[in-house]
Amino acid sequence: MDSALSSEPLGVLQLQAIGEPKIILEGSPIVLPTRHATQALFLLALADEGELLVPELGEQLWPDAAASQIPPRFATMVWQLKKGLGERRDLLERNRRVVRIDREKVSVDVVALRAQALECIANASRNDELVATLRRPILAPWDDFPWVQEQQEINERLASQLAR
Repeated sequence: MDSALSSEPLGVLQLQAIGEPKIILEGSPIVLPTRHATQALFLLALADEGELLVPELGEQLWPDAAASQIPPRFATMVWQLKKGLGERRDLLERNRRVVRIDREKVSVDVVALRAQALECIANASRNDELVATLRRPILAPWDDFPWVQEQQEINERLASQLAR
């Protein structure tokens, strides 16, 4: 994980979004079975309250799929995600409407960096290292996905405010 996070309490599940996506579960790196399962994990961890409506998450993962194709793909992806989390599959909850991740047990580097940036902005203090880190690409392999571009724009806005 990034050194800027060393003082942050770490969750059961740690996600690194800066650069290449990495998943650390209870201290050990894991790789989920598919890109969609991995992306869903990051989407949930970056979402407000750690939850997304099922249709919204499906549209983010399969933007070009016909509506009839999404439910079976979605069910498979949730199964893959739970399988990848193994004994910690309880971190994920799904009902008919919503998919939720237990944000109290998940730490995300970019979320912690954003909190640091907001604190610096509130205190009118400058942190060039933090600005540089916020401007680094996030989730690099998926940078052509609109949801990743939105997250990068959030970081860029914070970096610009912090650099003033």
